[in-house]
Amino acid sequence: MFLHGLQLYGSCGSDQNVLIGVYSQDGDILCKETHTVLTNETLCNTEFQHIIKITRDHTYTVVLHGGVHTMGYGEQGCSTVECRDGQIRFIASSSFSCRYTPTDKGQIPGLLVSF
Repeated sequence: MFLHGLQLYGSCGSDQNVLIGVYSQDGDILCKETHTVLTNETLCNTEFQHIIKITRDHTYTVVLHGGVHTMGYGEQGCSTVECRDGQIRFIASSSFSCRYTPTDKGQIPGLLVSF
């Protein structure tokens, strides 16, 4: 399985730059890129410059940098999705707190993947 990018909710008020980080279970940086999320778009596709190969039985962490809003996004600010070839954990960001979407309700509503 290959991770091409993420689907994110649009921003509130104005276009917003968000720093997306993807990390291996060993903490290696696989991707750290800034993307623009458009105002009032329902969903925005953000494609990475380089495709990330998901290795079987490994865990990957995706972070929308800007801090974890533990009050809004749960005690851990994290949810895990089981994929065919591994696990992807999502860490919520206070940058998107105006959307009031916890990680388990779709802070990152979609993955752009291929098999």
